[in-house]
Amino acid sequence: MPHRQQTATAALRGQFFLTYAAVGCLTPFLPVLLASARGLSDAQIGYVLAAASLAPILTPVWMTLLADAGIAARWLMAASFFVGAAILGVMIASAGFWPTLIAYALYALISVPLVSLQDGLYFAVEKRRSFFNLSHVPYHRVRVFGTVGFIVPGLILLYLVSPTGNDVWPLRLAAVLTVLGALNALFLPDPRPRTPTGGVAPKPHDTSLPTLEAVRACLNPQVLAFCGVMFLTQLTTAAYYGFYPLYLTDIVHIKAQWVGVIAGLGVGVEIFFMLGFGRLQRRLGLRGVMAGGLACIALRLLALALFPCRAVAIGSQVLHGMQVLVLHVAPAIYFNRQAQDHYRHSIQGLYAMLIVGVGKMTGSLLGGWLAGHSLRGLFVVVGVLAVVGSLLVLAVFREPVEPAPSDPASTEAAP
Repeated sequence: MPHRQQTATAALRGQFFLTYAAVGCLTPFLPVLLASARGLSDAQIGYVLAAASLAPILTPVWMTLLADAGIAARWLMAASFFVGAAILGVMIASAGFWPTLIAYALYALISVPLVSLQDGLYFAVEKRRSFFNLSHVPYHRVRVFGTVGFIVPGLILLYLVSPTGNDVWPLRLAAVLTVLGALNALFLPDPRPRTPTGGVAPKPHDTSLPTLEAVRACLNPQVLAFCGVMFLTQLTTAAYYGFYPLYLTDIVHIKAQWVGVIAGLGVGVEIFFMLGFGRLQRRLGLRGVMAGGLACIALRLLALALFPCRAVAIGSQVLHGMQVLVLHVAPAIYFNRQAQDHYRHSIQGLYAMLIVGVGKMTGSLLGGWLAGHSLRGLFVVVGVLAVVGSLLVLAVFREPVEPAPSDPASTEAAP
């Protein structure tokens, strides 16, 4: 049994690593690649990013519904990774605005649900471990492997990307990592209850749709308030992530191959915040983490706008850790606390659809329009929005209380 637990945890950590490693190939480099290798304008880059932001609106809720309906999350993830690698291959060969927009939008449709699926899988595995009184692995100690994964591509691409960014090495490396992600997904645990013969136990008869149950949970006024804050946060950070690489190359004149390394500096700091999340949460609560994180986001953005120099552009990365806790750790934990077992995947997918997707699309469109006028002006606007978000947390957020759902009985120990 200990060996099975270690294997399951290793596979989960590997999946987080590979998922975010693929993101680490694209997020820092894609705007520069689109501008240099594809010749797109700032507005066109905003359209490409906005089209990709449609993905959370369309696919996570369906993929997580399939997982809650009984299809093993690991098979859904493996299939998504394989298809994503094929689309990246098409994107490498494509050129021009429309082919690039369509290919990247399709890739996002396939890859975006992976985060919700692996979060839901983690919480489902941990729920069954708790049911069988097995050892607990905190979320942030698994999610930190995604942080490490994000750093690695920047170090590799430092030696591959040209100073002008006029190449497609980020896409090639992302394609390789997605293939590895598909293979690793085959070894992920399956936490569904088992029969005495080792087969998957049938789900109890339930006519309710998991997605509708997740919607009902999210209609709680406190959950709606949290969703409003996170929508503003997603909008703000989407505009930042989309145009910070161009800020580095166009405003402070840093060569393109260093973009990934600079992004990696912030993610390196993030590791310490990720490992310390449990202590921060115990001391400050989720409310304090959220308010402090949004204040750090605001400080970072306004510093970039008001002091455009290399020292500030690079030094502001020390604030990245709190930003990630607000974006990626606190919401996953918060929504898991609102979930019952039969819609544990679906509530993560619903959040990805309504808040992450719409927020990112709005932020990308707004960012593209503002960047077309002034990159520094873009950071002023979204910095002010982050200040508003921090004040809203202090005004409306209440600490969530985790419900105590019961696990279905099983004749076989948890993975």
